[in-house]
Amino acid sequence: MRAFMLMIAGLLLGPGHLAHAQEVPVAEEPPVIMRLNKVVLDTEAANTTGSAKTGTLCVSSDKFTWNGFGESGVVHGPYQRRFVKAMEVTGFKVLDGSKNLFAGAAANEDGGYAVGVILLPRTVEICLTMGGRIKGRVVSDVEFQLFDNTTKQVAHAVTYSGSAEYPKFRDDANFGTLLADSFADAAGKFAADPAVLSRAP
Repeated sequence: MRAFMLMIAGLLLGPGHLAHAQEVPVAEEPPVIMRLNKVVLDTEAANTTGSAKTGTLCVSSDKFTWNGFGESGVVHGPYQRRFVKAMEVTGFKVLDGSKNLFAGAAANEDGGYAVGVILLPRTVEICLTMGGRIKGRVVSDVEFQLFDNTTKQVAHAVTYSGSAEYPKFRDDANFGTLLADSFADAAGKFAADPAVLSRAP
């Protein structure tokens, strides 16, 4: 009898109505939030060495050991944009602090993770022209600390080496972008870290 009644209902309502009646809404899982919290440039611990040359021929060379500035914060935006790009391959929802001025509050309320970075430039070899163009290479060690906003503890800490090179003079860049690009190289390795990916949805 029940099968007969379902057949009658199907004839009256049409197949679309029966299919619609049987659909069960699937609840979406909330995203796992990740945010780049702070980047610290530590040239004292890095004991940075290298050379700074000038002129289009880069003939002069001033070798240096850069260890007098200690720790300092860096301009956050360039690092944030590179971090967001590196993390695109993961399942995390990365809050872009360069656009959302209140990203920190959101991350702390919703759980997820915050990332702190210590940037240690080990080798800097650059050449600058009088016109402000730059070429050269930077190699940095980048320490990533993954902070769990739920447990309020550092869940994972790892250091990756990153490098960036401008083989030809560029007038659309400077030493800051060269340094940030070395960070971007290391951030790509952090994004592929199994301990990081295991926390993604």
